[in-house]
Amino acid sequence: MDKTLQPSYIYLPANRQPGKKIPIVVFLHTWSTDLEQRFPQLEEEIAKRGWILLEPNFRGRNDHAQACGSVFAQRDILDALSWAKKNYEIDEGQIYLTGFSGGGYLTMLMVMRYPKSWTAASAWCGISDLLKWYEYHKKGYYGELMRKCFGGPPDRKKIVAEYRMRSPIKYFSRPLQIPLDIEAGRNDTIVPPQQSIDAFNALAVSASYPITTPKQVDTASLFDSSIQQQMTDPILGRRIYLRRQEGKCRIIIFDGGHEWIPAAAMKWFDENGRSKY
Repeated sequence: MDKTLQPSYIYLPANRQPGKKIPIVVFLHTWSTDLEQRFPQLEEEIAKRGWILLEPNFRGRNDHAQACGSVFAQRDILDALSWAKKNYEIDEGQIYLTGFSGGGYLTMLMVMRYPKSWTAASAWCGISDLLKWYEYHKKGYYGELMRKCFGGPPDRKKIVAEYRMRSPIKYFSRPLQIPLDIEAGRNDTIVPPQQSIDAFNALAVSASYPITTPKQVDTASLFDSSIQQQMTDPILGRRIYLRRQEGKCRIIIFDGGHEWIPAAAMKWFDENGRSKY
């Protein structure tokens, strides 16, 4: 977009076959890191399937104006994917997007802004509303980083508009076009699970259902032991307090904090290749 070179890592399967199309997973790094971040479990899951893993930098750490979901960061991700498609034989029906925390935030933003680029996505502990998240963290570390990204707190119309423009929830009035998995830890104190719940509820309302009215998630049920719908999941390996799917959007709130389980994200991709739709 601005003629700068942005680094990426690409992991290739050990035994590629000439002419064979290969699925690709694009992983988006977290809020305070860059492409040097590592998740060995994700790398193992990718290698086990013989897929490609792409890790773009998209302006690095969210502490300056061109990062944090800016149009520059968005284009960096698309440009990295475009480069991979030009240089490797990518299966166009299996292009997956995932991220955790700040990467979960940008996963939701990219899904809503560029739905035709992805086959399915999995967003973990993601921020859906930057204005609400700023209020939650304004006296701390993440509040300071957001002020660096946006030029100050959201106390002026221009800055408020920028927070909104980069928030996924601004785009959730549009019908969801690809399968989106939203997951969060019930006890997450960095990105409260309400951010994920708000995302799911907004997407459920925007969807079109021929028979029933979509049911929104009742937040109180997560914390009231008398009405919790607790279950287990062998892939997550955690107790699940909430699992709901409306149309192509699924939400899971699990027993945990600010964390993600790559094997569960990969299972979502296994089940939601384009051939399934």
